[in-house]
Amino acid sequence: MNREMDDYINGTQKTIYLMDRELEIKQRERNKQLVEENKRMAEEQNSNKKYMDKIVYSNAPSDTFYDQFNQSSR
Repeated sequence: MNREMDDYINGTQKTIYLMDRELEIKQRERNKQLVEENKRMAEEQNSNKKYMDKIVYSNAPSDTFYDQFNQSSR
């Protein structure tokens, strides 16, 4: 009787250990995927910022633009 119970407990412990290992492996894979996704998003944001700075915001106003304001009163 004790032998059967010990075998059952050992089998259960082994099953739980294997399930825990599987969960750890899956968590590591999710973490790797998250890191890769974050890297991809950072690269995308950097390229978008470079585009905005070089193309969209490249036409900075000159002093003559600001000189036209506040020149007359009503």
